[in-house]
Amino acid sequence: MVSVIWSNTPVADRNTTACLLFVCMIAASEFMAQHVDAACTCTYRLPLLQELYDATNGAQWVSPWDMTAVDAPCNFDGVTCGVSNDITSIVLSSRGLDGTLPPSLGQLGGLVTLKVDSNFLDGSLPPEFQNWTSLQTIDVSDNNVSGTLPSEYCLWTQLTFFHASRNKLEGSMPASYSAWEKCDQFDVSHNQLTGTLPPVYGSWSVINVFTAGVNGFGGVLPSSYANWSRIGSFNVSMNSLTGTLPPGYASFVALGEFDVSYNNLFGTVPVQYAAWKSMSRFYLASNKLSGTISNSLFGAWLSANAFSVRRNALTGTIPSTLLALTTLQVAYLGLNMFTGVIPTTISSSLLILDLQNNTGLMGTLPSRSMFVTVCGTGVCPTTSLPPQYCLSVSAAESLSSTGTSDPVQMLTELGPYSSSCTPPDALHLTSAAPQAANADNVLRNVTVTYLDPTTRSIGLAVSFVSSVVGGSGGALRGAVPGLQRATTALRLTVLCSAGANASANDAMFSDRSDNALGLSVPVGSSGLEYAAGAPIGNAMLVFAVGACLHGVAVVRERLQLLTTLAQSALRVLPTSLLPGAFAVAYGTQMQPSFGASFALVVVSTRTAQSVACGIALLVVWLAFPLYCVHRALVACRTEDGAFGLASIQAAKRRRERNGGRRHSNLRFARVQSLHEFWMTPCAEWVVPPKTTLSQSASAAFVLKHLEP
Repeated sequence: MVSVIWSNTPVADRNTTACLLFVCMIAASEFMAQHVDAACTCTYRLPLLQELYDATNGAQWVSPWDMTAVDAPCNFDGVTCGVSNDITSIVLSSRGLDGTLPPSLGQLGGLVTLKVDSNFLDGSLPPEFQNWTSLQTIDVSDNNVSGTLPSEYCLWTQLTFFHASRNKLEGSMPASYSAWEKCDQFDVSHNQLTGTLPPVYGSWSVINVFTAGVNGFGGVLPSSYANWSRIGSFNVSMNSLTGTLPPGYASFVALGEFDVSYNNLFGTVPVQYAAWKSMSRFYLASNKLSGTISNSLFGAWLSANAFSVRRNALTGTIPSTLLALTTLQVAYLGLNMFTGVIPTTISSSLLILDLQNNTGLMGTLPSRSMFVTVCGTGVCPTTSLPPQYCLSVSAAESLSSTGTSDPVQMLTELGPYSSSCTPPDALHLTSAAPQAANADNVLRNVTVTYLDPTTRSIGLAVSFVSSVVGGSGGALRGAVPGLQRATTALRLTVLCSAGANASANDAMFSDRSDNALGLSVPVGSSGLEYAAGAPIGNAMLVFAVGACLHGVAVVRERLQLLTTLAQSALRVLPTSLLPGAFAVAYGTQMQPSFGASFALVVVSTRTAQSVACGIALLVVWLAFPLYCVHRALVACRTEDGAFGLASIQAAKRRRERNGGRRHSNLRFARVQSLHEFWMTPCAEWVVPPKTTLSQSASAAFVLKHLEP
């Protein structure tokens, strides 16, 4: 039938119909082709992304995924399906992920980029991620990720970017990461990592940014890092690093930022660092550096913006080439031992010049717009300008850490620490007219840069003497806590007042009246090392004093055959049996030890190590009084609950000696009789006769062994 109809159709009509059929066939094929192209080639990875979505509370994300979309997961925001028909990129920064990263993601063998920073992720990093052998970028910073860095990640040989800062990572950095020879940026700052900086990382020949600050690293700066010829930023501040600054780091010819502040580095500043022609920010504050700074160090530093060596022990004169740098904006030189006249040429770009507490500095400053600190020095501006300030330690650290160069912001932050001094050429014009002043103003105008050495010596001497001989009387023993509180108040005034600053050695609990042996113990925070050492060192002192007192008591009791002279010498020495022999020294060292233990637990810079150490030390220091309370108030009880010791009247006190005995010095004899009258007890403890054998033994032990 069709052939008949087609044969009877005119030729023109047949040509038209054929064209229409051809067009329809082309359109249909195009539609089918487009439909095939629209299908996502990574659909088979949807179950893995579903696990990620569920494990991180995906329904509450910012811009959550539509898991039921036809073209999922290719249409997911932040997901890239590569030409290899596999997921190559997952970028979910600041999306509100809350949960853990599922180990199943390790099956994405073609993953090149993972960015999940600035979320609420917790848990540990799964070792299964080692399968990402094509990975180049990973960023898990600003989360709550804990645990250790898996050593299996050494298989990421293509890695160029690793950021895991601001988490709760602990343990050491795996040496196996030396395989990351293409690593360009590495950041593990603000964690709880310990151990040392692995020397094997010297194989990272293209590293540009290395940041490991605010952790608990110890050891030295590895000399092998001198191989990092392309390094542009090096930051290991706020750790517990020791040793010296390696001269070999002069090979960092592209270095723009160098920050090793807040460590325990010592030695001098290598003059070889003059090779750092791109240096912009140089921070060595709060270390133990000494020696002089060479003028030749700054000859090629044509881009230097910030320079900080505050709180060290540097000596000599201030380099003239430093203050003459045309790009320098801030120079923190305070709390050192610089001497001599300050350079006369000071760059017009300088905004902050910190000189305070360099007592040997002299000279004057130019009258122009910049902020200066000159308290505790012999330097004084010639007029009321520039503005003068006297910073507390915390204020200087806060200002230097912000790195601000905005004069308005500087003025706001420095405002509370405004100070003034009298120019040498105006001394004859000053008057002694009294001014009304409150306590706050007094603290700001009095330059108290350190606690007087005499005060320190007296406090330390009384503390030691009372620990040993305090058993001979209560007068000295009772004065010790009051003296400790007084010296503590003086030190806190030095540390906290706006017009005063502590010396570079005034770390918390570093004073010998708090830390008798000057002991420091690493606990992951450089500011808490002396706080950890104080209770430990004081406990050692208490045990040593107690053992000595006990030993003298035993010798006096058992060696009756000694000569009269030897017996007299033994009677002069203080004695006491253990555990009571601990009492006097314990009472002397108790206050700073408990304070230091609490500080380890509650201060803002605490670490997991410091908290554990603080709790353990609190238990140790509470053990002795709890034991004494148990022996005296619990074990020393009769069956009816009464106290096991009885008080009886002692021998009558005498106001005078018998008149028959004459003394060559009557005045001395009267003083001696008064001493006997006031110091002889009017009552004493004894064991009652009618007690059971066990009760009698317990009471006798308390009477004999718990007396200080």
